[in-house]
Amino acid sequence: QALVGDALAACVAGGGAFCTAAAAVAANPGIASASYLATSVSIYCLRRGALHRWPSGARLGAAEVLRRHIQYEREWHEPEGQMVVGRLRHAAHVAVWLLIFQPIYPLLEACLLPLDHAAFYFYYPRARGAGLVVDSRARRRAGQRGTAAQVLRIDWHRFELNVGARYPPPNPGRHPPAVVCNLPHIDLPLRRPTVRHWPWRQHIGALRW
Repeated sequence: QALVGDALAACVAGGGAFCTAAAAVAANPGIASASYLATSVSIYCLRRGALHRWPSGARLGAAEVLRRHIQYEREWHEPEGQMVVGRLRHAAHVAVWLLIFQPIYPLLEACLLPLDHAAFYFYYPRARGAGLVVDSRARRRAGQRGTAAQVLRIDWHRFELNVGARYPPPNPGRHPPAVVCNLPHIDLPLRRPTVRHWPWRQHIGALRW
Protein backbone atom coordinates (compact mmCIF):
# COMPACT_ATOMS: atom_id res chain seq x y z
CA GLN A 1 0.00 0.00 0.00
CA ALA A 2 2.82 2.41 0.83
CA LEU A 3 4.44 1.63 -2.53
CA VAL A 4 1.20 2.30 -4.39
CA GLY A 5 0.72 5.52 -2.47
CA ASP A 6 4.23 6.70 -3.28
CA ALA A 7 3.74 5.79 -6.92
CA LEU A 8 0.51 7.75 -7.16
CA ALA A 9 2.05 10.73 -5.40
CA ALA A 10 5.07 10.73 -7.72
CA CYS A 11 2.85 10.43 -10.82
CA VAL A 12 0.61 13.26 -9.66
CA ALA A 13 3.58 15.47 -8.78
CA GLY A 14 5.45 14.73 -12.01
CA GLY A 15 2.34 15.12 -14.11
CA GLY A 16 1.45 18.31 -12.28
CA ALA A 17 4.84 19.80 -13.07
CA PHE A 18 4.45 19.14 -16.77
CA CYS A 19 0.82 20.29 -16.87
CA THR A 20 1.65 23.50 -15.03
CA ALA A 21 4.43 24.26 -17.48
CA ALA A 22 2.35 23.41 -20.56
CA ALA A 23 -0.60 25.52 -19.48
CA ALA A 24 1.46 28.63 -18.76
CA VAL A 25 4.03 28.61 -21.56
CA ALA A 26 1.83 30.36 -24.10
CA ALA A 27 0.92 33.16 -21.68
CA ASN A 28 4.35 33.90 -20.23
CA PRO A 29 7.29 31.64 -21.07
CA GLY A 30 9.57 33.22 -18.45
CA ILE A 31 7.15 32.73 -15.57
CA ALA A 32 6.27 29.27 -16.88
CA SER A 33 9.91 28.18 -16.96
CA ALA A 34 10.57 29.52 -13.47
CA SER A 35 7.44 27.83 -12.11
CA TYR A 36 8.34 24.53 -13.70
CA LEU A 37 11.89 24.71 -12.37
CA ALA A 38 10.69 25.57 -8.86
CA THR A 39 8.22 22.69 -8.94
CA SER A 40 10.89 20.25 -10.12
CA VAL A 41 13.36 21.38 -7.44
CA SER A 42 10.66 21.04 -4.77
CA ILE A 43 9.78 17.51 -5.87
CA TYR A 44 13.45 16.54 -5.98
CA CYS A 45 14.24 17.89 -2.51
CA LEU A 46 11.17 16.27 -0.97
CA ARG A 47 11.92 12.99 -2.72
CA ARG A 48 15.58 12.77 -1.76
CA GLY A 49 14.89 14.15 1.71
CA ALA A 50 12.43 11.32 2.35
CA LEU A 51 14.56 8.50 0.88
CA HIS A 52 18.03 9.44 2.08
CA ARG A 53 18.95 9.30 5.75
CA TRP A 54 21.56 10.49 8.20
CA PRO A 55 23.86 7.82 9.71
CA SER A 56 21.56 7.94 12.75
CA GLY A 57 18.65 6.71 10.63
CA ALA A 58 16.73 10.00 10.64
CA ARG A 59 15.43 11.28 7.32
CA LEU A 60 17.66 13.80 5.59
CA GLY A 61 14.84 16.28 4.98
CA ALA A 62 14.15 18.58 2.03
CA ALA A 63 15.87 21.61 3.56
CA GLU A 64 19.13 19.70 4.03
CA VAL A 65 19.00 18.43 0.45
CA LEU A 66 18.60 21.98 -0.87
CA ARG A 67 21.40 23.23 1.37
CA ARG A 68 23.79 20.55 0.14
CA HIS A 69 23.18 21.52 -3.47
CA ILE A 70 23.47 25.30 -3.22
CA GLN A 71 25.56 26.22 -0.16
CA TYR A 72 29.27 26.80 -0.68
CA GLU A 73 31.34 25.11 2.02
CA ARG A 74 34.97 26.17 2.01
CA GLU A 75 36.40 23.02 3.57
CA TRP A 76 34.54 20.85 1.06
CA HIS A 77 34.36 22.89 -2.16
CA GLU A 78 37.74 24.64 -2.09
CA PRO A 79 40.37 22.18 -3.37
CA GLU A 80 43.93 22.80 -2.31
CA GLY A 81 43.10 26.28 -1.01
CA GLN A 82 42.13 27.62 -4.45
CA MET A 83 39.23 29.91 -3.54
CA VAL A 84 38.45 31.22 -7.04
CA VAL A 85 38.66 27.77 -8.62
CA GLY A 86 36.51 26.30 -5.88
CA ARG A 87 33.81 28.95 -6.25
CA LEU A 88 33.76 28.67 -10.04
CA ARG A 89 33.40 24.91 -9.88
CA HIS A 90 30.67 25.16 -7.29
CA ALA A 91 28.80 27.71 -9.42
CA ALA A 92 29.11 25.39 -12.42
CA HIS A 93 27.76 22.49 -10.33
CA VAL A 94 24.74 24.51 -9.22
CA ALA A 95 24.10 25.60 -12.83
CA VAL A 96 24.25 22.01 -14.12
CA TRP A 97 21.92 20.83 -11.34
CA LEU A 98 19.38 23.59 -12.00
CA LEU A 99 19.56 24.03 -15.76
CA ILE A 100 20.33 20.52 -17.05
CA PHE A 101 19.26 17.97 -14.44
CA GLN A 102 16.15 19.64 -13.01
CA PRO A 103 14.33 20.24 -16.33
CA ILE A 104 14.38 16.49 -17.08
CA TYR A 105 13.98 15.28 -13.49
CA PRO A 106 10.16 14.84 -13.38
CA LEU A 107 10.18 12.81 -16.61
CA LEU A 108 13.19 10.77 -15.47
CA GLU A 109 11.54 10.03 -12.14
CA ALA A 110 8.32 8.98 -13.83
CA CYS A 111 10.28 6.53 -16.03
CA LEU A 112 12.10 5.02 -13.03
CA LEU A 113 8.98 4.72 -10.87
CA PRO A 114 7.75 1.37 -12.29
CA LEU A 115 11.19 -0.08 -11.47
CA ASP A 116 10.96 1.16 -7.87
CA HIS A 117 14.06 3.32 -8.46
CA ALA A 118 14.81 7.01 -7.94
CA ALA A 119 17.40 9.33 -9.52
CA PHE A 120 19.61 11.92 -7.85
CA TYR A 121 22.36 14.34 -8.86
CA PHE A 122 25.64 14.24 -6.94
CA TYR A 123 28.62 16.58 -6.96
CA TYR A 124 32.09 15.29 -6.05
CA PRO A 125 34.20 18.43 -5.44
CA ARG A 126 37.32 16.60 -4.26
CA ALA A 127 37.17 14.32 -7.30
CA ARG A 128 36.38 17.31 -9.55
CA GLY A 129 33.22 15.96 -11.09
CA ALA A 130 29.55 15.08 -10.81
CA GLY A 131 27.19 12.27 -11.63
CA LEU A 132 23.70 10.85 -11.91
CA VAL A 133 22.91 8.17 -9.32
CA VAL A 134 19.99 5.75 -9.57
CA ASP A 135 18.98 4.25 -6.23
CA SER A 136 16.88 1.22 -5.41
CA ARG A 137 13.97 2.56 -3.33
CA ALA A 138 13.44 -0.89 -1.82
CA ARG A 139 17.02 -0.91 -0.50
CA ARG A 140 16.64 2.63 0.79
CA ARG A 141 13.47 1.69 2.62
CA ALA A 142 15.37 -1.23 4.16
CA GLY A 143 17.89 1.24 5.60
CA GLN A 144 20.77 0.67 3.18
CA ARG A 145 22.93 3.63 2.19
CA GLY A 146 25.59 4.57 -0.34
CA THR A 147 26.70 1.96 -2.86
CA ALA A 148 24.62 -0.69 -1.06
CA ALA A 149 21.51 1.06 -2.43
CA GLN A 150 22.84 2.24 -5.80
CA VAL A 151 21.78 0.46 -8.98
CA LEU A 152 23.57 2.69 -11.47
CA ARG A 153 25.98 5.63 -11.49
CA ILE A 154 26.75 7.69 -14.58
CA ASP A 155 29.69 9.80 -13.42
CA TRP A 156 32.31 12.16 -14.72
CA HIS A 157 35.06 12.75 -12.17
CA ARG A 158 38.73 12.15 -11.44
CA PHE A 159 39.90 8.64 -10.55
CA GLU A 160 43.04 6.52 -10.52
CA LEU A 161 43.41 3.55 -12.82
CA ASN A 162 46.11 0.86 -12.67
CA VAL A 163 47.60 0.22 -16.11
CA GLY A 164 50.24 -2.43 -15.32
CA ALA A 165 50.15 -6.19 -15.88
CA ARG A 166 46.87 -8.00 -15.26
CA TYR A 167 46.24 -9.86 -12.02
CA PRO A 168 45.80 -13.64 -12.35
CA PRO A 169 42.21 -14.75 -13.10
CA PRO A 170 39.56 -14.48 -11.84
CA ASN A 171 40.68 -11.05 -10.53
CA PRO A 172 39.95 -8.58 -13.36
CA GLY A 173 42.24 -5.83 -12.01
CA ARG A 174 45.73 -4.70 -12.92
CA HIS A 175 48.98 -3.96 -11.09
CA PRO A 176 50.45 -0.45 -10.73
CA PRO A 177 51.60 1.94 -12.08
CA ALA A 178 48.46 4.06 -12.00
CA VAL A 179 47.34 7.01 -14.08
CA VAL A 180 44.94 9.77 -13.01
CA CYS A 181 41.97 10.19 -15.35
CA ASN A 182 38.99 12.54 -15.45
CA LEU A 183 36.57 10.81 -17.79
CA PRO A 184 32.88 9.89 -18.01
CA HIS A 185 32.17 6.35 -16.87
CA ILE A 186 29.51 3.95 -15.65
CA ASP A 187 29.40 2.03 -12.36
CA LEU A 188 27.04 -0.85 -11.52
CA PRO A 189 27.56 -1.31 -7.75
CA LEU A 190 25.00 -4.10 -7.28
CA ARG A 191 26.17 -6.25 -10.16
CA ARG A 192 28.36 -9.24 -9.32
CA PRO A 193 31.15 -8.93 -10.12
CA THR A 194 30.88 -5.19 -9.54
CA VAL A 195 31.39 -3.00 -12.61
CA ARG A 196 33.51 0.08 -11.87
CA HIS A 197 34.64 2.87 -14.17
CA TRP A 198 33.39 1.18 -17.33
CA PRO A 199 34.67 1.20 -20.04
CA TRP A 200 38.13 2.43 -18.98
CA ARG A 201 38.95 -0.18 -16.34
CA GLN A 202 37.83 -2.97 -18.68
CA HIS A 203 39.46 -1.56 -21.84
CA ILE A 204 42.76 0.02 -20.80
CA GLY A 205 43.82 0.28 -24.45
CA ALA A 206 41.15 2.94 -24.99
CA LEU A 207 43.22 5.31 -22.84
CA ARG A 208 46.21 5.12 -25.17
CA TRP A 209 44.88 7.19 -28.05
